[in-house]
Amino acid sequence: KIAVKDSGIGLSKAQQKKIFDAYAQASASTNRTAGGTGLGLTISRKIVHSMGGELSVESEEGNGATFYFTITLQEANKAPVTTEKKSLKEVIAPVKKEVLDNGELATKEVHKAPVKIEEKSPKEVIVPVKKEVLDSGKLTVLVAEDNPINQKLIRIVFEKLGMKATLVDNGQKALEARQAEDFDLIFMDVQMPVMDGVEATHAILAYEKEHGLAHVPIIALTANALPGDREKYIKEGMDDYATKPLDVKVIEELRDKYCKKT
Repeated sequence: KIAVKDSGIGLSKAQQKKIFDAYAQASASTNRTAGGTGLGLTISRKIVHSMGGELSVESEEGNGATFYFTITLQEANKAPVTTEKKSLKEVIAPVKKEVLDNGELATKEVHKAPVKIEEKSPKEVIVPVKKEVLDSGKLTVLVAEDNPINQKLIRIVFEKLGMKATLVDNGQKALEARQAEDFDLIFMDVQMPVMDGVEATHAILAYEKEHGLAHVPIIALTANALPGDREKYIKEGMDDYATKPLDVKVIEELRDKYCKKT
């Protein structure tokens, strides 16, 4: 049996029933102090299931939580294990990770033939973007997203679509970035610490109105794709809505809709 105990905010009985669901988090508030995608426990449970175990939780509100599982494993071979050091160029990767057209990461098995690795300088690496984007110049977008892993994926996807992304990790920084410079488009995560996406949107709209500035379209980003969400966020002053994980085609459509160059 393996158990991990934390000293966090704890979980109610209702929260314990859904904590292993994808994108579920203990705090439903859009202004939270603890970040995360809400996928860690879902992935952990799947791994434990694959090993014949069950991941469970014991918790009380305000008293942290204990996550535990029990699995039965065969005793390891006690024969000495020898390892051979190899250079990076001699290692053949069994799995290749790719960013698919829909923006999600997937794995594919690759041919196990020797791989020739060529080192290239940053100037030699060319990111393919559409011709009309190159002709009109790279767009500048502000992205408010508090999860570091999501930030990395967003930067890759947006660069591929010809958009230079300025990344911030909370709504307050998003407001400050908008006050400091103009952008073609803003992507605003709804759930963030310090200042959530809705609050930041209200503040940006007030700033633009006070200073007579042209409005920069704001796109809500959220993992909670519930009926009525799009209408709810538009009512709060946002211009459009996109869900996470990112769908590259949707992002491309939003770019073309709001950033047409004349």
